[in-house]
Amino acid sequence: MFGAGEGSGARRHPDPMKNPHPTSFAIVVEWENARFAALRRTRALLDRLHVQLQSLHAKVPAAAEVILLFNEFDIDRKVVETVVAEHLTCVDLPAKVRIVATKGLRYYQQKNHGAALSDAEIVIFLDCDLIPEPDWLENMLTAFRRGDVDVVAGETYVDYSGWYSKAMALFWFFPLRDPATHLERTHFFHANNVAFRRHVFRRHPFPELPAYRAQCVVLTHRLEQDGIAIHVQKSARASHPVPIGVWYFMARALHDGRDRVIIDRERLRRNFDSPLRSAYWNYRAYLRETIARVRERRRAVGLGRPGAIFAGAVGFVYATLRFAGELSGRMAPDLLPRLFRI
Repeated sequence: MFGAGEGSGARRHPDPMKNPHPTSFAIVVEWENARFAALRRTRALLDRLHVQLQSLHAKVPAAAEVILLFNEFDIDRKVVETVVAEHLTCVDLPAKVRIVATKGLRYYQQKNHGAALSDAEIVIFLDCDLIPEPDWLENMLTAFRRGDVDVVAGETYVDYSGWYSKAMALFWFFPLRDPATHLERTHFFHANNVAFRRHVFRRHPFPELPAYRAQCVVLTHRLEQDGIAIHVQKSARASHPVPIGVWYFMARALHDGRDRVIIDRERLRRNFDSPLRSAYWNYRAYLRETIARVRERRRAVGLGRPGAIFAGAVGFVYATLRFAGELSGRMAPDLLPRLFRI
């Protein structure tokens, strides 16, 4: 039932398929992205967690907890408490729910802090703007019945409806929704939908970097260097929203480019002799890949020729902003965080 690619690099354990379900797990949810996505998505997330926690408990009575963290300088505690009370907490919920206020902690810092608060065997990270599909939780935990599995990525895809969201779905970070249901080796994960064995994450937390979203790429590299295999559970699917509003679209593209600089320096351990030349060639490669994806996948999201032209235009703007962000990251590393802090 499992995909190919299980051989190289995976650590072997006796009878890996006979391991029981984890005895405890914690779901760590940061409230950072609620600043950029409608609360309806967070409400839907909590509703799904409520249903899935109850369903899982009927099959596997593992000790469960949900840890929700927020930066009290950005988010009103009353909003968090009200939404959680309306959609998650109740007398029959088979999980402990904790709301944790932090002072100035950002996205990855909140995840690290939440994981440190739990002694659960498995730590699952889920963003507050993702909406998991049915059985997401059970499918994620089932992967850990294998003794050679320490890190499990879920399958995150873009939630689309109109032309703009379909355009982003074609070229942005996340793949199109994959109907596959198997477990296989992978070389990347998104921090918004991933689970770790606690002892692994305590050795390898998200690194402290002056980046927006590059930490998971750098952590992937460090895990592989340490011989820790990363798997993806295709059936643990969750949808992700596209950037809402012109300002956030611009900021994400610019920081995407700047993050590229930090990733290169962390992984290659060197600076670049010609910032303009390096940024230009990366821009060309990214733009070429974007146009290719639009051409190849437009029918998969229901875009005709006019929609494909629009998607290409959106991709061109994103790629150009990304180029500007990368160039500024190479020439003036501290400029972008001051001008477009997100």
